[in-house]
Amino acid sequence: MNTTLVFGASGQLGQCLAYVAQQQGMTGLVFPPEAQANILDVNGLRELFAQHSPAYVIN
Repeated sequence: MNTTLVFGASGQLGQCLAYVAQQQGMTGLVFPPEAQANILDVNGLRELFAQHSPAYVIN
C-alpha cells in the first residue's frame, strides 16, 4: 500500500481531509503533528520521510 504524507493537518483543508479519511476508513494517510512537519527543518523532514517512505506528499 502507498503512503501519503499530509502536511498542514492543523489547517482547514488538512482537518477536513483527516475527518473524511477517518469516516471512510482510509488507510495509508499520515498526518504528522506541526512540530514534526516543520518544512524549515531539513533534518526533521529527512527523518519523517525515512520513517514513512511516502509515495505521495500533500502540502
